[in-house]
Amino acid sequence: MRPVRSRQARRVSGARSDSVASADLQATYEPRELPQGWNLAVDLRGGGFFHKDFSYLDLVRSGAVLQLAHGQDPRGFLEGPLGAKRVDSGPASRYSLLLQGGVDELRLDGASYLRSLAAAGSMVVSTSDLEATQFDLHVQSLNYFHHPLADPRRSGTEVGLAVRQILFRDRPRNSFMALGVFAGQRNAGSAFDRTSLAGDFEMALPLAPRWQLDWTVAVGREDFEHSESDLFASAESARKRKDTTWGGSATLVFDMTDRLRLLVRGVYQRRDSNVTFSGGLPALDYRRTLVETGLSWAF
Repeated sequence: MRPVRSRQARRVSGARSDSVASADLQATYEPRELPQGWNLAVDLRGGGFFHKDFSYLDLVRSGAVLQLAHGQDPRGFLEGPLGAKRVDSGPASRYSLLLQGGVDELRLDGASYLRSLAAAGSMVVSTSDLEATQFDLHVQSLNYFHHPLADPRRSGTEVGLAVRQILFRDRPRNSFMALGVFAGQRNAGSAFDRTSLAGDFEMALPLAPRWQLDWTVAVGREDFEHSESDLFASAESARKRKDTTWGGSATLVFDMTDRLRLLVRGVYQRRDSNVTFSGGLPALDYRRTLVETGLSWAF
């Protein structure tokens, strides 16, 4: 986002905190199973974030995803870049495939901010009930509107490829460890063309009946391709932007009933960038800490 130039604008300190309420709603339509073991679903999704103080950052999103899946999994679902799809909860298929396509729109402070079109595919190869390899391909077209906080130069396309190795600790696949790598390319305005490389480690661990702990650590590197990516320097002194982002999250889940869950989550994220203001002050560095709790209800 870029700042709004206005006489009424006031400086916001990055050290300030705020309270945020969020909500998500998803309605899924699943027609009868298709021939050859394929099954189809249409998801309608909506949600948003609403701030107590920083109301100009209130974000509302809406969209739809079409999903086509083949195969079964003991957990009863397959995961892809655009979300999860429910499947038969039987023994793991040797090969499982999930195809996805979707459209999303974000509205920031009541005005259109971003529209995205995405297509994705995910294949899971299960060499045994306790080991699997997942391959994800994701293609996305981004269109930023002429919003005061948007930069149309960010509009363009993104392509990403991810590989994940998953080791399950039980046959229902409720407990697991996963190691993943991701590589991506964005083609946009010269200030935002970049390549990215990231890795993550995830673990899901049942603690007691109805209690589970999920935690993730991740690190990523973004290398921008043009000196225009240094948004705060003159053309003579500009250098290509390089960002490193790392962090982690932990989520404690309590199954209150078969359909109602209580979640408590903590997130920490940090970005270090070589882009600075005049005088060497960091321009794009940040540290973000988030603690949230909520309920998840499936009906």
